[in-house]
Amino acid sequence: MEFEQFKVGQLYKHDVNKYDEGTKFDFMQSGAIFEIYFSRPTGDEIQDITRGRFEIGFYEYNNIIFMLFRFGCLQWMDAPYTVHLSAPYTFEDPQPGTGYGLSIFLIDAATGIIKGMRYVGLSTEFSKKFRNAVERQRQLPFKNSDYFASINHINQNYSTRDLVQRASAWCKSN
Repeated sequence: MEFEQFKVGQLYKHDVNKYDEGTKFDFMQSGAIFEIYFSRPTGDEIQDITRGRFEIGFYEYNNIIFMLFRFGCLQWMDAPYTVHLSAPYTFEDPQPGTGYGLSIFLIDAATGIIKGMRYVGLSTEFSKKFRNAVERQRQLPFKNSDYFASINHINQNYSTRDLVQRASAWCKSN
């Protein structure tokens, strides 16, 4: 089995050199992944994402888990998530003092090049709450059209800050 290697200064995905700006969250057997696509990120943005204060939370709404992130002095970011669009995985039960890992990638949307990477260990409590939210989500029926309609409804009626105020779980690190 060959593992994919990521390096700052190289393309995030082979032969892809342009992305839309935005964020994407996913969870897989190896842990969580958060992709941030900024067009020509500044040095300060790179610094905040790779080394700044870090906060993560989530808010559940209509079979969607909105993941919430803040790095350093940057604005809050959100990314919708449903287990129904992820590759199949099973959760390991976090033992006391352990939690899931989160790989963070900052990609220049204008070039496709990785500008920064970070790995964060999530707290046991946060990991258990996330696992419970996903297990509840797995039990609900899923339709692509309903999922995207709910995301559009949230985006039209609530700011990311509104979602942050409704979050049910948090994890922070310096």
